Amino acid sequence: MLKKRVCETTGGGRGSPPDAAPNARSAALARPRTSRPQMPPRRFRSQPGIRGLLVAMCVLALGVDLAAAGPWGRRRGRTRRTACRVNSAAANVPSRVAAQQARANSPRSLFDGRTLAGWEIADEADFAAHGEVTVRDGRIELEMGSPATGIRRSGATPKLDYEISLEAMRTGGGDFFCGLTFPVGEQYCSLIVGGWGGGVVGLSNIDSVPASDNESASWQDFREGQWYAIRLRVTAEQISVWIDDEQLIDVDTAGHDFDIWWEQEPMRPLGIATWYTSAALRNVKLVKLAPTAAATDEAAGDATADEETAREEAVPGDRHRERR
Repeated sequence: MLKKRVCETTGGGRGSPPDAAPNARSAALARPRTSRPQMPPRRFRSQPGIRGLLVAMCVLALGVDLAAAGPWGRRRGRTRRTACRVNSAAANVPSRVAAQQARANSPRSLFDGRTLAGWEIADEADFAAHGEVTVRDGRIELEMGSPATGIRRSGATPKLDYEISLEAMRTGGGDFFCGLTFPVGEQYCSLIVGGWGGGVVGLSNIDSVPASDNESASWQDFREGQWYAIRLRVTAEQISVWIDDEQLIDVDTAGHDFDIWWEQEPMRPLGIATWYTSAALRNVKLVKLAPTAAATDEAAGDATADEETAREEAVPGDRHRERR
């Protein structure tokens, strides 16, 4: 009996060899345990926590965006867009002026050298007995009238910020061989070259005072058969005149009224006449100048008005909400 218990204690059984139990235990220990899952390395265990933190941060950011998308968020967005439009409009003021300056100083010929295209021969009032007007050798020839001969421009004419240049020559007679009538804004004036006995240069009229007696008057010696380069500039601030590159007239427009003699009415809006004199004209050109400071200020004022309109139209609904 004692021997049997010893065998049971040692794990042996009836019919088992003495070393069978130890070998079975070793095989069981060597067999892999598949019932318990293997845990990943420790460094991967923290990834679910990081992912959760990132998800929480995204949800928080989404909540902030949703809050900003409300009435105040939309209002701020429209305000920013309005500010962009306002700043853009303000920035466009110098750009518009720059564009106008780029187009300036481009002469446009008013005489093609072959025909009177764009011109009309005046035949009213004192021009009824005008002399013959012909085109020959690239120039316009005005024969002596009784008392006047003249041509006027039939197309559109600028009223300010322009320059007219031409060459004129007296070919007979003793009075003005270039009476250039031109607009000054809504008024008109005449540049007289060689009047009152053949030598007066001036503007008729300044405050109803003729060219011979106002501040623009000067006396020049003009020779028959000689070409003279005449240049007239009209801006909102000044009227300036050069003859052969010598400046003879520089009159401020502020505080003055300009008008013309009734005899020169047929020359409006832009015309060239002679008085008991024959003459020749050539190289008649017009240059549209860049806007002066006054015109630039006006453009800036228009842009400011556009900015105010854009600001008012930007957020109409928000203003109602603010009142509530």
